[in-house]
Amino acid sequence: MSDVGDAVELTLATAPGATVTARTYAPDGTVGEEFDVPEKDGEPGAYPFAFQLTQTGMWRVTFTASGTATATEHFWVYAEVPGIAPLATADQLAGVFRPLSYQEAQTVTAWLGLASELLRDRFPDLDARIARGELSPKVAAAAAIAMVLRITRNPGGLRAETVGPFRREFTAEGASAALTITQAEVDLLAPKQQRPARQYAGTIRVTPGLSPRNPLWRGRDWRW
Repeated sequence: MSDVGDAVELTLATAPGATVTARTYAPDGTVGEEFDVPEKDGEPGAYPFAFQLTQTGMWRVTFTASGTATATEHFWVYAEVPGIAPLATADQLAGVFRPLSYQEAQTVTAWLGLASELLRDRFPDLDARIARGELSPKVAAAAAIAMVLRITRNPGGLRAETVGPFRREFTAEGASAALTITQAEVDLLAPKQQRPARQYAGTIRVTPGLSPRNPLWRGRDWRW
């Protein structure tokens, strides 16, 4: 993730001696001009391209190679306005999910930023409670990660999925392709006085021989 105004350098790795061009696609749909990308001196097969992020949102850069190699590769970079950081990072999400590729990390970062905005809108005092120590930043991160994981695990919004002999069904929340806040996340981040009372479940163990013998008990049958 980068800030608006940052200069970003992306490098295409392909065959040495190729003819490479790059084109930018801005978040608002503006298509940039096509630039020739020379091979980096001293690094055969490396073609670096630098550009400036002038808008907030997801940028795409498309490299096209021809000659000694024929390839088209896309890179994505998310740019945001400098300010309050998201409640969670792509590294934190990867820690509870799986390793992410560079492109996946960019997409996840964008989703985490949006999730953080939704949570801050739902709880305007969220950052203040974190600063006062009333709410753990890890708990806030967990809520944002849970929101994004629902989309990451089921981007198509499927209600059920069958792979070979296995079938997996998603809950109503998990089947939504939209970024949403569930009641579980609300309960997690609400001020303590607004959280629902905890329900505790107990276990009763019955030990044979502690109850008086019932004259109606015969063998393994109960008679009433």
